[in-house]
Amino acid sequence: MALASRVVTTSSLAHAFEADRNSIEQQLNDVNWERSKFSSNANYGRSKLYNLLFARQLAVEMEKQGTPWIKSIAIHPGVVATQLFRELLPSQTSTSTSSSIAYDYSGSSRSFLDALVSSSSSLILKSPEEGARTLIYAAVAPQVVSGSYMVDCEQQQVSPAGRDYQSAQKLWDLSTQLLDEKLAAAE
Repeated sequence: MALASRVVTTSSLAHAFEADRNSIEQQLNDVNWERSKFSSNANYGRSKLYNLLFARQLAVEMEKQGTPWIKSIAIHPGVVATQLFRELLPSQTSTSTSSSIAYDYSGSSRSFLDALVSSSSSLILKSPEEGARTLIYAAVAPQVVSGSYMVDCEQQQVSPAGRDYQSAQKLWDLSTQLLDEKLAAAE
Protein backbone atom coordinates (compact mmCIF):
# COMPACT_ATOMS: atom_id res chain seq x y z
CA MET A 1 0.00 0.00 0.00
CA ALA A 2 1.19 3.52 -0.78
CA LEU A 3 1.96 6.03 1.93
CA ALA A 4 -0.98 8.15 3.05
CA SER A 5 -1.34 11.50 1.33
CA ARG A 6 -3.57 14.43 2.26
CA VAL A 7 -5.43 17.16 0.46
CA VAL A 8 -6.40 19.81 3.01
CA THR A 9 -8.89 22.41 1.78
CA THR A 10 -9.56 25.64 3.65
CA SER A 11 -13.23 26.25 4.18
CA SER A 12 -14.91 28.26 6.93
CA LEU A 13 -17.86 28.32 9.27
CA ALA A 14 -19.16 30.80 6.68
CA HIS A 15 -20.09 27.78 4.56
CA ALA A 16 -23.30 27.74 6.61
CA PHE A 17 -24.34 31.14 5.14
CA GLU A 18 -25.62 29.16 2.16
CA ALA A 19 -28.25 26.92 3.67
CA ASP A 20 -31.10 26.61 1.17
CA ARG A 21 -30.77 23.66 -1.22
CA ASN A 22 -32.76 25.46 -3.95
CA SER A 23 -30.42 28.41 -3.60
CA ILE A 24 -27.40 26.12 -4.03
CA GLU A 25 -28.92 24.59 -7.16
CA GLN A 26 -29.52 28.08 -8.59
CA GLN A 27 -25.98 29.15 -7.70
CA LEU A 28 -24.44 26.16 -9.44
CA ASN A 29 -26.31 27.27 -12.56
CA ASP A 30 -24.83 30.78 -12.21
CA VAL A 31 -21.27 30.33 -10.91
CA ASN A 32 -20.05 33.46 -12.71
CA TRP A 33 -22.80 35.72 -11.26
CA GLU A 34 -24.19 36.47 -14.73
CA ARG A 35 -27.88 36.23 -13.76
CA SER A 36 -27.78 37.45 -10.19
CA LYS A 37 -26.53 40.52 -8.37
CA PHE A 38 -23.02 40.04 -7.00
CA SER A 39 -22.60 40.18 -3.24
CA SER A 40 -19.16 39.86 -1.67
CA ASN A 41 -20.60 38.37 1.55
CA ALA A 42 -22.71 35.85 -0.34
CA ASN A 43 -19.76 35.04 -2.59
CA TYR A 44 -17.51 34.42 0.42
CA GLY A 45 -20.04 32.04 1.98
CA ARG A 46 -20.60 30.36 -1.37
CA SER A 47 -16.88 29.89 -2.01
CA LYS A 48 -16.39 28.34 1.44
CA LEU A 49 -19.35 26.01 0.91
CA TYR A 50 -17.94 24.99 -2.49
CA ASN A 51 -14.54 24.32 -0.89
CA LEU A 52 -16.22 22.10 1.69
CA LEU A 53 -18.32 20.26 -0.90
CA PHE A 54 -15.21 19.78 -3.05
CA ALA A 55 -13.22 18.29 -0.17
CA ARG A 56 -16.02 15.92 0.78
CA GLN A 57 -16.60 14.84 -2.84
CA LEU A 58 -12.87 14.37 -3.40
CA ALA A 59 -12.92 11.86 -0.52
CA VAL A 60 -15.77 10.00 -2.26
CA GLU A 61 -13.97 10.05 -5.62
CA MET A 62 -10.72 8.73 -4.09
CA GLU A 63 -12.64 5.85 -2.53
CA LYS A 64 -14.39 5.10 -5.87
CA GLN A 65 -11.04 5.06 -7.67
CA GLY A 66 -9.53 2.67 -5.16
CA THR A 67 -7.15 5.23 -3.68
CA PRO A 68 -8.41 5.48 -0.09
CA TRP A 69 -4.89 6.30 1.13
CA ILE A 70 -5.40 9.78 -0.31
CA LYS A 71 -7.39 11.59 2.38
CA SER A 72 -9.33 14.77 1.71
CA ILE A 73 -10.10 17.00 4.69
CA ALA A 74 -11.74 20.43 4.96
CA ILE A 75 -10.78 22.80 7.75
CA HIS A 76 -11.91 26.04 9.35
CA PRO A 77 -8.78 27.85 10.59
CA GLY A 78 -10.74 30.33 12.70
CA VAL A 79 -10.83 34.09 12.35
CA VAL A 80 -7.16 34.87 11.95
CA ALA A 81 -5.42 38.25 12.31
CA THR A 82 -3.88 38.53 8.87
CA GLN A 83 -3.32 41.25 6.31
CA LEU A 84 -6.72 40.36 4.84
CA PHE A 85 -8.31 42.90 7.18
CA ARG A 86 -6.29 45.67 5.56
CA GLU A 87 -8.20 44.97 2.35
CA LEU A 88 -11.45 46.11 3.96
CA LEU A 89 -10.53 49.66 2.98
CA PRO A 90 -9.20 50.45 -0.50
CA SER A 91 -5.61 51.70 -0.52
CA GLN A 92 -6.06 54.13 -3.39
CA THR A 93 -8.18 57.22 -3.77
CA SER A 94 -11.59 56.28 -5.12
CA THR A 95 -13.99 58.60 -6.91
CA SER A 96 -17.65 57.91 -7.37
CA THR A 97 -19.04 58.51 -10.86
CA SER A 98 -22.27 59.88 -9.36
CA SER A 99 -20.51 62.44 -7.17
CA SER A 100 -17.55 64.75 -7.26
CA ILE A 101 -16.47 63.71 -3.75
CA ALA A 102 -13.20 61.78 -3.61
CA TYR A 103 -12.60 59.35 -0.78
CA ASP A 104 -9.01 58.90 0.31
CA TYR A 105 -8.61 55.76 2.41
CA SER A 106 -4.83 55.79 2.40
CA GLY A 107 -4.39 57.99 5.48
CA SER A 108 -5.97 58.09 8.89
CA SER A 109 -8.81 55.64 8.18
CA ARG A 110 -6.32 52.92 7.30
CA SER A 111 -4.22 53.73 10.38
CA PHE A 112 -7.32 53.56 12.55
CA LEU A 113 -8.29 50.16 11.10
CA ASP A 114 -4.74 48.84 11.56
CA ALA A 115 -4.77 50.01 15.19
CA LEU A 116 -8.19 48.48 15.79
CA VAL A 117 -7.19 45.12 14.33
CA SER A 118 -3.86 45.16 16.19
CA SER A 119 -5.37 46.05 19.56
CA SER A 120 -8.34 43.68 19.35
CA SER A 121 -6.57 40.83 17.64
CA SER A 122 -5.32 39.25 20.84
CA LEU A 123 -8.85 39.38 22.28
CA ILE A 124 -10.86 38.20 19.28
CA LEU A 125 -8.65 36.93 16.48
CA LYS A 126 -6.27 34.00 16.31
CA SER A 127 -2.63 34.60 15.50
CA PRO A 128 -1.49 33.18 12.15
CA GLU A 129 0.34 30.45 14.07
CA GLU A 130 -2.84 29.51 15.96
CA GLY A 131 -4.80 29.60 12.71
CA ALA A 132 -2.36 27.15 11.13
CA ARG A 133 -2.75 24.55 13.92
CA THR A 134 -5.85 22.87 12.47
CA LEU A 135 -4.41 22.81 8.96
CA ILE A 136 -1.20 21.17 10.19
CA TYR A 137 -3.16 18.73 12.36
CA ALA A 138 -5.34 17.73 9.39
CA ALA A 139 -2.23 17.24 7.28
CA VAL A 140 -0.37 14.94 9.68
CA ALA A 141 -2.58 13.39 12.39
CA PRO A 142 -3.05 9.68 11.61
CA GLN A 143 -6.58 9.50 13.09
CA VAL A 144 -8.07 12.16 10.77
CA VAL A 145 -10.90 10.71 8.67
CA SER A 146 -11.14 11.43 4.95
CA GLY A 147 -14.15 13.60 4.13
CA SER A 148 -14.16 15.20 7.56
CA TYR A 149 -14.40 18.85 8.55
CA MET A 150 -12.02 20.05 11.25
CA VAL A 151 -12.34 23.05 13.58
CA ASP A 152 -9.78 23.65 16.35
CA CYS A 153 -8.20 20.26 15.64
CA GLU A 154 -11.47 18.41 16.19
CA GLN A 155 -13.86 16.85 13.72
CA GLN A 156 -17.07 18.88 13.57
CA GLN A 157 -20.49 18.47 12.00
CA VAL A 158 -21.14 20.61 8.94
CA SER A 159 -24.27 22.53 7.98
CA PRO A 160 -27.04 20.72 6.09
CA ALA A 161 -25.78 22.42 2.90
CA GLY A 162 -22.33 20.97 3.58
CA ARG A 163 -23.85 17.47 3.81
CA ASP A 164 -25.75 17.79 0.51
CA TYR A 165 -24.17 15.01 -1.53
CA GLN A 166 -26.26 15.81 -4.63
CA SER A 167 -24.89 19.36 -4.70
CA ALA A 168 -21.37 18.06 -4.06
CA GLN A 169 -21.69 15.71 -7.03
CA LYS A 170 -23.16 18.47 -9.22
CA LEU A 171 -20.30 20.82 -8.25
CA TRP A 172 -17.78 18.06 -9.01
CA ASP A 173 -19.36 17.41 -12.41
CA LEU A 174 -19.47 21.13 -13.21
CA SER A 175 -15.82 21.53 -12.17
CA THR A 176 -14.66 18.64 -14.35
CA GLN A 177 -16.75 19.96 -17.28
CA LEU A 178 -15.22 23.45 -16.99
CA LEU A 179 -11.73 21.97 -16.64
CA ASP A 180 -12.26 19.77 -19.69
CA GLU A 181 -13.41 22.82 -21.68
CA LYS A 182 -10.32 24.82 -20.62
CA LEU A 183 -7.99 21.95 -21.47
CA ALA A 184 -9.62 21.44 -24.86
CA ALA A 185 -9.35 25.16 -25.65
CA ALA A 186 -5.64 25.11 -24.73
CA GLU A 187 -4.84 22.33 -27.24
